[in-house]
Amino acid sequence: MKKGDVYLALMFAILALVFGKLSLDLYSGGHSGVGASQWPLMICIVILIGSILVFINYFRSGQASVKAKAVLSRDEKRVAISILTLILYFFSVMYVGFFVSSLAMLFVLITYYGNFKWYISLICALLIASTVYFVFSYLLNVSFKFGVLF
Repeated sequence: MKKGDVYLALMFAILALVFGKLSLDLYSGGHSGVGASQWPLMICIVILIGSILVFINYFRSGQASVKAKAVLSRDEKRVAISILTLILYFFSVMYVGFFVSSLAMLFVLITYYGNFKWYISLICALLIASTVYFVFSYLLNVSFKFGVLF
């Protein structure tokens, strides 16, 4: 097990605690106790348990004293960029809006991973974001009315 696994487990543990706290603020249900907070809370608990197991496994294997390398590999950089992009996307959706944030996130990821020309990436991102927005807003009647822009 690498030291990066422990850092990732720590990040997931922190995110599970944050989102677990946020899910407690959701509607908890009536007589049955089942509401909007049930599934997010259960998922956060599973993620937190998994993170704790990674910590236990790491320290039991005796690798806690191994030196970390200073330079990330190409694959580790790609994972880090993906995680950072998704975290930025999460926060930008609340303030900017779903469509614009999704368009920007898709454009960045398609351009970075796909190695397409910028206009092809923009067209693909526009098609995907428009389709998702149309399906959820008009066919499923799910409101995306948050943020400054739509």
